[in-house]
Amino acid sequence: MCLAIPGKIVEIDGEEAVVDYDGIRKSANISLIDCNVGDYILVHVGFAIQVVDEESAHRTYSLFDEADRRLAEEEVVNDKQDAEKSEARDSVVEKDE
Repeated sequence: MCLAIPGKIVEIDGEEAVVDYDGIRKSANISLIDCNVGDYILVHVGFAIQVVDEESAHRTYSLFDEADRRLAEEEVVNDKQDAEKSEARDSVVEKDE
């Protein structure tokens, strides 16, 4: 599966653009599409492949934020479960001694 990330063009120099991905700036080749500074684009493996509307870009960022939040919550739960298992093992070892 491939993933194209939306970003906002902040600068264009020929066929290269500086693209802002929700605070992270990277270079992308824009030779495959017609776009302008301020446009939101989808970039895949360094190439802009489509212009998208701002609402779609922000909706995608919101989905990434939600996924990140859920993963962080899952890590906390897993860490807690691991700690409880470790405490249980330590308790068994102490009884055996």
